[in-house]
Amino acid sequence: MFSAFYVNMEMAPELREEDGEAVMALYHAWMRQEWYDRNEQGSPFNLALISPEVLARAGKKIDKASLKAEIDLSKKSREQSDRGDRDGAGPIRRSPMKRREFSAPYPTSSPKKSSGTASTVETSLTDSFRKLDVKPRCHICLGRDIHNVRNCSRHQLWDKRTPVRCSKNERGYLQNPSGQELCSDWQRSNGCTSRTHPEKHECSGCGERSHGAQSCPLGA
Repeated sequence: MFSAFYVNMEMAPELREEDGEAVMALYHAWMRQEWYDRNEQGSPFNLALISPEVLARAGKKIDKASLKAEIDLSKKSREQSDRGDRDGAGPIRRSPMKRREFSAPYPTSSPKKSSGTASTVETSLTDSFRKLDVKPRCHICLGRDIHNVRNCSRHQLWDKRTPVRCSKNERGYLQNPSGQELCSDWQRSNGCTSRTHPEKHECSGCGERSHGAQSCPLGA
């Protein structure tokens, strides 16, 4: 389960977005802590399944943090510039702020318990995917380029010719032309093993039920 958890995070389209690594790092921290708390209570859940709701909350929190940092930096720059003018030294020239770099989208060991074997597996999986540099497809346009895949508003597929088939509804869920919500896990490389919603197992790219977006022949 833990290996699948890291693989699914590596393949999540959200990882390709701006600040995607920060969002996934926060998602990882929240979900791992929640899993350990629930496990101690005797009611663990399947950590490998990506939660769209928690991922959306993590994205909003990172967006707010980034905006606050930009506002604070702008305010500080203005204060220093004003101080320089008053002292007769002229505005203070500041070097451009460097974008924050994250060493990894998540730690390679458990926050509470550390296992050499698990850590080795997680690290090897992470290294393997980064070496392959395989970017997952967007569930809407089937493209692998960097764009806002959570709210992709493109009207054509990545080839800029074929019309897109699916869209996001008001709740932010993937839906086909008939308005039927589709399973987001089914669109991932690992697919979905649940048998409770077979009607939602449909490719967002072409409508076939034998595969999801990551295996669609129309994709990039």
